[in-house]
Amino acid sequence: MKALEFLIFLRDEKHACPTLKTGKPSNNELRQFLKDDVVQLNGKFLRTEDDNIEWPPESLIFWPNHKGKEGQMSRKATIF
Repeated sequence: MKALEFLIFLRDEKHACPTLKTGKPSNNELRQFLKDDVVQLNGKFLRTEDDNIEWPPESLIFWPNHKGKEGQMSRKATIF
């Protein structure tokens, strides 16, 4: 499965999915998240929509390098 297909699956099946607004992100937003290093799977960034997903996925983190007032912040999602 490719990275973009994986994010679309998570979004459409109502699993965890990155978003910046309420509602579901569009496919173009998901592509942009990949380009912006928003998605880290099994300790590796998914950077292009054609990156292959390593199975079984063990960890999924959205915005792993986001720095806010409290320092580094991660949003972890449980997979299935």
